[in-house]
Amino acid sequence: MKFGKEFTAQMVPEWQEAYTDCNQLKSLLKEIQRFKQRTKPPATPAGLKRMLTLYRAFSGLTQRYNQSTSPSLASDDIESQAILVNSVNHGGSQSYQTTFRMSSDEGGEYELVYFRRLDDEFNKVNKFYEAKVEEVMKEAAMLNKHERLQRRTKNRV
Repeated sequence: MKFGKEFTAQMVPEWQEAYTDCNQLKSLLKEIQRFKQRTKPPATPAGLKRMLTLYRAFSGLTQRYNQSTSPSLASDDIESQAILVNSVNHGGSQSYQTTFRMSSDEGGEYELVYFRRLDDEFNKVNKFYEAKVEEVMKEAAMLNKHERLQRRTKNRV
């Protein structure tokens, strides 16, 4: 069974609004791949050509911009990172925003659209999770209060 069908079959109906729209994200990735394949000049004979992996489809996620031979120095340098994820507060609620540093590269606008959509999906799931945690915490507080009241009542009898 394909992932999409299995995923749909196991969805919790009450949580459906919080599920990630995998189909839209997948279609955006395919657009990026198609663009990269259209604009990439053939480097090898057709018989030796390999399919691009999704990892390599992102221009900024390859190591071609690494200026250091030491991996520890390169990973510590924020400026050399292809993407940067920031935590942003909007009216008391926290969300995450990805900055794609290689957007000026050819095809970068497709990647910007993908990362914006990915941020939206992640923030949607995160808000849902936070709401569920808050519900559980309120319920736990109520149960603790109820338990304390029952203990007091029991001790008085």
